[in-house]
Amino acid sequence: MSKKQIKWIVSDLDGTLLNKEHRISRETVQAVRAAQNMGVETIIVTGRMCRSAFPFYEQLNLKMPLVAYNGSFVKDIKQNKLLLHENLLGTHACELIEIAHKEEVSIQVYVDDVLYTDRITPYVQAYLDTDKVEANVVTDLMPIARKGPTKIILLDKEQHLNRMWKVLAQKYAGQIYVTKSHPNLLEFVNIAANKGQAVQFLAQLYGIEKDEMMACGDNYNDIPLLQAAGLQVAMGNGVDAVKEVANYVAPSNEENGVAQAIEKFVLNRK
Repeated sequence: MSKKQIKWIVSDLDGTLLNKEHRISRETVQAVRAAQNMGVETIIVTGRMCRSAFPFYEQLNLKMPLVAYNGSFVKDIKQNKLLLHENLLGTHACELIEIAHKEEVSIQVYVDDVLYTDRITPYVQAYLDTDKVEANVVTDLMPIARKGPTKIILLDKEQHLNRMWKVLAQKYAGQIYVTKSHPNLLEFVNIAANKGQAVQFLAQLYGIEKDEMMACGDNYNDIPLLQAAGLQVAMGNGVDAVKEVANYVAPSNEENGVAQAIEKFVLNRK
């Protein structure tokens, strides 16, 4: 556990900063702003698209770059400058489309912060409703895929995706980072990209040490994020794998777990 003064709070959105209504509670907003008043910066580190995460960035009045797409996309919002972009190879993207069609699962392809799909299934619609984004529906995803997407997501039943996860993680070992952020989502980004590597990139850029960061997360894709920080906070609603790597388990996202962690470790009120 970090023994230094925390300078950065690096946090996931869904299941962590956001409650089940996909909103940031008043208590969490207040805690983040109290930390800001002490000079402690909060950085959003999410699997979401940049445009989907931006409203929360604005709500919290953040100043630091935004980490999106599971760490493969880092943007300085204030300067409108892309700092890091690790995209998938077009050949891999095309293979994943073929696999999705063979397995009869829904697929979403992301290029230039735009979401493309070839059909609106119930899984895709649920995603669009949650993230409050629109999809560009095209008949053929291959030309989009050849451009080298930032990320690809497969959507289906949890058990089916878990089976695919095991097979595809082995197939693309050392080539693609395969992870899950939600039971019905299987995500693919560049092997050089994950939330932890993106945070380490920013820490080097700003001269922040590992022990000066508190990381908060709830799902499998948050494990590298927690491992990049000295203080590792798992949400009470998180998967067991995240709790196992954490050195503190906070209350759930419904109980303002991030706010309570900020109170305890940053504001030193509890």
